[in-house]
Amino acid sequence: MNRHLHIICNNVPWPVNNSKSVDIFCQIEALYKQGIKIHLHYLCSNQNCHPTELNRYCESVHTYPSEKQITNTSIGLDEGYNKIFTAL
Repeated sequence: MNRHLHIICNNVPWPVNNSKSVDIFCQIEALYKQGIKIHLHYLCSNQNCHPTELNRYCESVHTYPSEKQITNTSIGLDEGYNKIFTAL
C-alpha cells in the first residue's frame, strides 16, 4: 500500500538555515526514509524558488505565489483524501 502525505508550509524548507526550515526538512527526510511519498506545497515570493535538493525526498513539489493573502482554499488531493484545507 502506498502512503502519501501532503505537507503545506509557508516557506520553502531549503536551505536549512533557520529553526523552521530545519524542523520541516528533518520531518520530510524522516518520512521519506519510512517510505512515505511526500507531496510538498509551499508559498513562494519569486518564480525561481524551487531548490532541486527537495526532489530527492519529495514525490512532487508545488509552489504557490505569496503576493496575495490566501484563505479558505480548496486543494484537490489524491483520491480518498480530504479535499478541504484552510491555508495558513
